[in-house]
Order: sequence, then structure tokens, then C-alpha cells
Amino acid sequence: GMKVAFAPVGVTIPSTGSVLKKGKIRDIESFGMFCSAVELEMGQEADGVLDLAPSLSAGTPLADALGLSDPIIDVSITPNRSDCFGIRGIARDLAASGIGTLKPITYQALKGTFPCPVAITIEDTDGCRDFQFQVIKGVSNGPSPDWVQRRLAAVGLRPISALVDMTNYLTLDLGRPLHVFDLAKLKGNLTIRKAKGGEKLTALNGNDYVLEDGMCVIADDSGPISLGGIVGGMSTGCDENTVDVLIECAAFDPIRT
Repeated sequence: GMKVAFAPVGVTIPSTGSVLKKGKIRDIESFGMFCSAVELEMGQEADGVLDLAPSLSAGTPLADALGLSDPIIDVSITPNRSDCFGIRGIARDLAASGIGTLKPITYQALKGTFPCPVAITIEDTDGCRDFQFQVIKGVSNGPSPDWVQRRLAAVGLRPISALVDMTNYLTLDLGRPLHVFDLAKLKGNLTIRKAKGGEKLTALNGNDYVLEDGMCVIADDSGPISLGGIVGGMSTGCDENTVDVLIECAAFDPIRT
């Protein structure tokens, strides 16, 4: 009763680029193979085959069954067109050239219901022109909905959690990078300042960095917790226990960054 992804002879396996050929396995003729998520570049799971929804019809092309048969648009952008690093910027440009109509976005202002518990000071005004933030309490972090994960994976991003995926999704959608801090992990107020040479940051990618003098950082009482416009720090990252968050939307100097 299990539904799986089947690759017949002649199909190219995405993860290896090899073309399946008819063969023999333990003296039994093989006319294809069942695929794991990692072989299809649809996830990191390599132990066992990809277990699909039992409601799918056998023989349906996998891309159609999983809603992955969208058109692919490959865009090459020069650095002077940063507005087109986001989906909406590309849509705006296409609409301006007469292809389609740009859909309007309606924004609803959020009225605060409690005093912000964190103060922000910008000392490095050349490195950071503006720093907007919002504290949200009572969130529940976990996996993103499947449609969000699929859209992120389609553009080469690994889904991590609902909170992190939200920032990546909006960054790609609107071209407006965001970062989310676990409020409970912040030590005091935040200061955007120049790094002091030799300060260290353990980043969310798991790497340790020794900062050069003058780099723009976001710091709390413990020291740098984020490298402005580049990567956040592990010490204030969100996990499954995160309940309250501070969302950052800042404008860092592009040349300095």
C-alpha cells in the first residue's frame, strides 16, 4: 500500500547526474529504482525510500503529484538592480515592461499592546542607517507548512523552522532581509556598533569568526550577537523552545557590508 517515487530506466538521478540503466541485482533483472529524498534532492533523508501520500495515484508524474511542475525562471541580475533580488521586484519590472499586472499589497499597521522590553541604540550610523524591530510574544516554533518548505527548497534554501523560514520567505518575496532573535536569550539592550578587533562570533552556520576592527555588529551585554547584514549568532538563535521573539528589519550600508 506504500506509494513511492519510481525512476525507470533512462531517468537521470538528480543527486548524482547518472542515467539509470537496466541491470541485475542479486541475479534479478532491475528496470529502475525507488528513490530516497536525498537522491531526488528533496531533503536530507537517505535512509529508505521517499514515503509519499497514499492518496496519490500510481503512475502520476512525481512533479505533478507533489505540485512541483511550476515554470522555472532563471534570472541573472547585476548588483545595481538589488530591487530585483526579490520576487516582487522582478514582478514589478515585468509589469513595467508590459508583461502582466503587478498585484497590489495591502499592509495593516500593528498597534503595540505592551511596552517594548528592549532598547536599541545605533552608534555606527554609517554602517546601519535604520533599524526597525518588533517584539512578538507567545509564538510556537516548529516545522513550516509544506507549501512554504517546497517554495524555499525550489530556490535552493533548506527549510529550518517556521520562524527562520518566515524571514527567508519574506526576504525572497519582498527583497527585504529580516532576522529573528529569541528574546529570552538577549542579554540586556541592543547596540549597533563597530566591532572591536579580536571579538568573536559563533554564527548560525556553526562557524566561529574572529571579527575585524570596524565591522558592523549587533551586540548585547555579552558582546556581538550578529554580523550586520550577513549572519546571526548561535547564542540568540531560535529553536523549538522559543516563545518570544524580536524581529529585525534593518538597512545596513551595502559597501561596508
